[in-house]
This record gives sequence, structure tokens and C-alpha cells, in this order.
Amino acid sequence: MAGINIPTYGLLGGAGFFCGLVYLLLRCREKMQRENAVYIYVFSALFAMLGAKILYLIVSAKDIIAAYQSTTNYLGLTIELLRGGFVFYGGLIGALVGINVMTRYYGLVKNDYISILVPCIPLVHAFGRIGCHVVGCCYGAPTHSHFFQVTYQDSIYAPNNVALVPVQLTEAVIEFILFITLVIVGIKAKEKSLVLYIYLIAYPIARFALEYFRGDEIRGIFAGLSTSQWISIMLVVYGGIRLSKSVGKPGVK
Repeated sequence: MAGINIPTYGLLGGAGFFCGLVYLLLRCREKMQRENAVYIYVFSALFAMLGAKILYLIVSAKDIIAAYQSTTNYLGLTIELLRGGFVFYGGLIGALVGINVMTRYYGLVKNDYISILVPCIPLVHAFGRIGCHVVGCCYGAPTHSHFFQVTYQDSIYAPNNVALVPVQLTEAVIEFILFITLVIVGIKAKEKSLVLYIYLIAYPIARFALEYFRGDEIRGIFAGLSTSQWISIMLVVYGGIRLSKSVGKPGVK
């Protein structure tokens, strides 16, 4: 609409949050469980935003310091940093901390809500990745493919007029598949924590591989691997250990 600037990324992020909320309302059968799940969901979303921002500031510290040294508009730069720049793994850690804090605060059994809340993570994240695709952030590496590619014309993030791997949409598809898988596991599994451990294995493996097809360089590189790849390795190890212990319990399928 003329004269109205709609932030596409924020709009899609909001759509993801709303879809997660709708899923919770449909998934929870009892009124009390539904109310508790919504409170935990909203609180965890705030923790996720905080965690995503903190990790972004950490991995981008060098560039941020250089930006402050090269400008006198400190207020404008600070506002810009607060408005944009998030790292998903920081958000994931923040969300899990939020779930833990809220279940403890309300005296709830965490595993009763883990199987319900964890599928929201890939669902919301999928919409976020679609937003990344639309605006051009978190873009893919250059490609010679004529079919599996995206070319931006007016992006302020991705290089324009260059064929790139549509890594954001690829991840979004993986996230939707993971969401459906986790919902099914959460309904059928006796040990509800399996949902979390499966997610902590499946997503990091996918993310580790997708990092090789990323083209943006502001991700932090150490010993040849990105920050996200190192975190992926740690999460897979942790999730694998916890999953093996859970599956080893008597009566767990």
C-alpha cells in the first residue's frame, strides 16, 4: 500500500509466532494445561529474542566495535543494533531456558510441556527463514545452477544480480518436516522428553550441513567451522547422550 512500509521479516516472524500459538491451543486438551502452555510459550519467546540478540552481539563483537569506532552517531547505531541482528542458536538456548524457568516457577512437570512446546520451535523458525529469504539475509553461496537458485535484485543484505543457493527456503522446508515429525512423536511416545532430544539431534545435523551452503560471512569462524557448526556439534552430542539414556529406560518406545 502506498505510504505504508511493512517490515516483511517482522510480519513473517509474527505469523510464525501466531501459528505456534494456534498449534498450542489445538494441541492442549485441558483448559489449565492450555493456559500454562500459552504463558510458557510467550515468556520463552521473550527469552528467545534476548538469547538470539546476545549471541549475535558476541559473534559480531569485532564488527560492532569497528562500527562504533568509525561513527559519531552512537545513538543511531545502538538503535540499529537493537532493531536487527539475531542468531538462532542463541534464541534456541534462550527458549529452552525460558521453558525451564517458567515450569519451575509454576511448579509444573517440565516433560509434560516439553512435548507440546518444542515443536513450536521449528514451526516458528520456518517462518523466520522464509522471512530471511524474502529480505535476503542469511543468504546462500553463489551457484551455477539454473533451477535451484535465487537471484536478488534489490536486497540490502545479499549480493544482487548473483545466482545464490536458496538455503533459507531449504531450511524452511526441513523445519516444517521436523515440526510434523515432532508433533507425531510427542503424541505417540511414552517418554515425552524424546521430542526435545530428537530435535537437538535432527536440526543441528541439518544446520551443520546447510552452513556449507551459506554465503554470508558474519557468522564467526573458528578452526574452519562456523559458530553455528560448533554449537551444532555440541547439541548433537548432548542430544545423543540424553536420547540413548531415555530410550534405555524400561517401557520407553
